[in-house]
Amino acid sequence: MPAQEATAYVVDQSGVLQVLSLPDLKTKPGAKLNCRAVTEGPEAVGKQVVLETDLGEVVCLDAAGKQLWKITLADGPLAGRPLAVGGDLLLPTKRGTLLRVAAATGKEVARAEINQPLAGSPALAGSTVIAPTAAGGILKVALPEKK
Repeated sequence: MPAQEATAYVVDQSGVLQVLSLPDLKTKPGAKLNCRAVTEGPEAVGKQVVLETDLGEVVCLDAAGKQLWKITLADGPLAGRPLAVGGDLLLPTKRGTLLRVAAATGKEVARAEINQPLAGSPALAGSTVIAPTAAGGILKVALPEKK
């Protein structure tokens, strides 16, 4: 349950994102996700909330819970938490792709094919991405540059 300022986000059994103000836990209207389950997140990333559904989609919402965009992950499910990079999000996939998308639109702006399964959230060290692999290793990869 990520918190963003004085807000927490949870997904209920009917697939509706619940936006809760803290500390009183008053419910605000949230987005209907049209899925059976959330497989990753919801995570506060920068000023947005990102989650992955059981339909292989990444959904991005604003702080109020309004859906901004939704994309289908053709490169497999997320391996870990998205990483905010400038005005973009870096999405690690289990199949070994670092997908860089515009945070405002979800449009792909760059990618890096790692050719190894990933298993965890990337970290940024300058212009280098540190990515954990499924084999237990750590890779240093150049940050995918915008096209």
